[in-house]
Amino acid sequence: MTALEDRHRKRFAAASEQPAPRTVNFPWGMTVLCAVVAAFFAALALITANVERGLARGGVETGGVVVRGYTSNKTKYWDVAFTTPDGRRHVASIKSDHWHDEPDGVGSRVRIEYPESDPGGIVEQAGRTTADRVAVPVICSIASVIFLLCAYGTRPTKPRASRH
Repeated sequence: MTALEDRHRKRFAAASEQPAPRTVNFPWGMTVLCAVVAAFFAALALITANVERGLARGGVETGGVVVRGYTSNKTKYWDVAFTTPDGRRHVASIKSDHWHDEPDGVGSRVRIEYPESDPGGIVEQAGRTTADRVAVPVICSIASVIFLLCAYGTRPTKPRASRH
C-alpha cells in the first residue's frame, strides 16, 4: 500500500508545481458591453420615434381588408390588403399587439395608415392613441438609460492614494 501512496504523492506534487493558467485581464469589458447595449437601445428609440413621428405627420389613412391571419413563432399577424390613391395594391402584415382594436377575422374592414413615401413599408392601424405611439420609444429610452448607468457603475476605478 505504501508504494501506491508514494506514487499518488509524487503525481499530486507534480501537478501542484505546474503554473496556473494565464487569464486575460480586460477591466473595461463589462463597461464596453453595457455601453454598446445602451447605444443599441438609444438607436432603436430614435428610429421608432422617427417612424412614429413620420406616420403622425405625413401618414396616409385608408381602408383595408384583412385577407389572412397567421401565427409565426407564437406571434399572431394579420395581412391587410389596401389600395393606394394611384391604384397600386399592397398587402402588409401587422402584428396583433400593434392593433388598438384587433380585427374580428378574415374579411374585416380596418382603417390603416402608411407613410406616403413608402406604402409597402411600415403599415400601422389608424387612430392609435398617443400612448400607443410613444410606448416603444419610451421603453427603449429607459432601457438605454439603465444600461448607461450600468456602464458607469462597472467602469474600473483607480485605487485612492492614502493621505498619510
